[in-house]
Amino acid sequence: MKRLLVLLALLSLIIGCAGREFITRGNELLERGRYQEAIRAYEQALQVSPGNSSAEEGRKRARREAVQSELDKAQKAIKRKDFAGALRRGLTARKMPLDLDEVELKRSIDRIISRAAKEAEKRVDQLIARGHFYEAALVAEEIVLASPGVSSREEWASSIKQQAQEFYKERAEAARSANLPGAQALSLAIGAQLLDGKPSAGVSEAWGQFKSQGAIGIPKISFVPGDSVTIPDEQLLIELGETVGEALIKELPVIKDGGVIPAFTVGIEELKFETAATPTKIPYPYPGVRIKLRETYFQDVKFRELVTVTETQIRIEKKEMRDCAPRPGKPRGCRTWVEDIEVEVPVKVKREVERVRKEERERFKQDLPADKVLYVDAEEVSQAWLLGGSWTLEGVIANQKEFKIELQKSDFRHPAVETDRLTVLADEDTLVEATAMSSDIAKELSDRLLAGWQEARDSWFVDSQNKLLSLANDKKWLEAQNIALEMLSRGFTPDATFEGFFEKAFGQPAARAVLPLVDTLDLRVGPLAQLTDGLSSSAGIPRRPKMPSVADKEIPKPTAEIVKPAIPELEGDATEEETGDDVPEVEMDPDTQEDVEAFLDEGEDTEDEDTDIPESTDDADPSE
Repeated sequence: MKRLLVLLALLSLIIGCAGREFITRGNELLERGRYQEAIRAYEQALQVSPGNSSAEEGRKRARREAVQSELDKAQKAIKRKDFAGALRRGLTARKMPLDLDEVELKRSIDRIISRAAKEAEKRVDQLIARGHFYEAALVAEEIVLASPGVSSREEWASSIKQQAQEFYKERAEAARSANLPGAQALSLAIGAQLLDGKPSAGVSEAWGQFKSQGAIGIPKISFVPGDSVTIPDEQLLIELGETVGEALIKELPVIKDGGVIPAFTVGIEELKFETAATPTKIPYPYPGVRIKLRETYFQDVKFRELVTVTETQIRIEKKEMRDCAPRPGKPRGCRTWVEDIEVEVPVKVKREVERVRKEERERFKQDLPADKVLYVDAEEVSQAWLLGGSWTLEGVIANQKEFKIELQKSDFRHPAVETDRLTVLADEDTLVEATAMSSDIAKELSDRLLAGWQEARDSWFVDSQNKLLSLANDKKWLEAQNIALEMLSRGFTPDATFEGFFEKAFGQPAARAVLPLVDTLDLRVGPLAQLTDGLSSSAGIPRRPKMPSVADKEIPKPTAEIVKPAIPELEGDATEEETGDDVPEVEMDPDTQEDVEAFLDEGEDTEDEDTDIPESTDDADPSE
């Protein structure tokens, strides 16, 4: 019996120690505001020590603080006019466990939910009045979720959803008629979300048309030689274009779903690879002479650099004017009108500027003493790459600039020299072939094209945003929406002005407004997918897991080509290959054979006559 009592005492001591550890842990978590963890700690204490008053009191306090925290967040949401968020917080608080004697706190929950619901109903009416039917339907759905079992509210929310569906159906049809496929796709996608996210073929079709209006494909470099340009190695030039394309891919995101990847046409007016040898003399010191033969100097070298500058853009905005000044003989009151005013807006854009840097060079010293050095007759061999002309960025985002890229390398060579005082071994130049320098040319050309692309895109963004705001001021919402989608799908980062447009057009920020489009089309990559990343589905539909990023996907290979004249000029006598003597004979019927022979006879008769041959045009069909 004594042994049993001792064991019971030890067990009670162990249980008591474990219970105190859980209570201590719960108290620490409670003070740090981690209420749910604190509740679990107190419940663990009650499992090992049922009826522990400290654990019960701690759990009660943690539950009360957890509910109060949600109510505080709901109050803040109401102040922000986020009534849907307040309802969600209130609903969460209602589901949280409370002790039976927390009557006043339960009444607070009901008051918060009731107030949020009433304010939300007012908000719904305001959204409908502004044409923001999608946001109105979402808020109405939140009210239903916060008021389960209230049939009147369910019917009310259902009627609003039906109104929204009809509204966006009409908007989609209007956008289709106006050839605004982006706005059409967005309206159809919102309608699909209102139908519980059911897929719509119309969305994909409209979005495909939207993409086709601006998409180009993988980077493409087309070289167009001028009439006076001779290409020594066509394959070298094609490899140069592919190298430039690869450099562009590394710097530019592979934009899908409406994006633009550049295609450049490079007109070549100058193309040279020259090697020249210039007679000169090279000094060598005599034995025992210590003298510095070379000296450094600085040479000005021009280069182009892409810089960010702030420019002032003039934007026309409509402003409501008000005049309440008293007027003799007129009744008291205020008159209002709308005026177009010019607003100066600072905008950051990228511009390519030409700058000069000083590069350190080295050369032989002049006027070295003849008694200390031997001057050897030599040749300075120089290699020069020259690529010049103009490039054109094709497509929606366009640009054009002239360019000239020059690279030079030099070395010295001389035969063996023997004198009575000094023997100099022969020295050959170590210059590389043309192909080895092409990578340097490609790097310079890709930097030029990339800078031109970024400059053009920034300018396009500025112009598009100005057009967007102008259309919004004129209440042309569908056209404005189409431009907004073009900007977003091409990588535009929304600013305050841009977000202001979406608030006026949809009652939502840009990311939330385009979320139905992203979810309906199941866009996994691209600027729109990145914009909406981290958002929950607006319609309460579980969002699909994000696919691997573009960087993880196979990078498309760029293409390069040399565009030649449609009908090349022939010089001299035609070779056997040119005349086509090795082409197999084709059997012809007798009538056709006679016509061909007659045509050839005519050609022979007029061979010696002066005949004006029209020059080929760019529109000529190569097959002809």
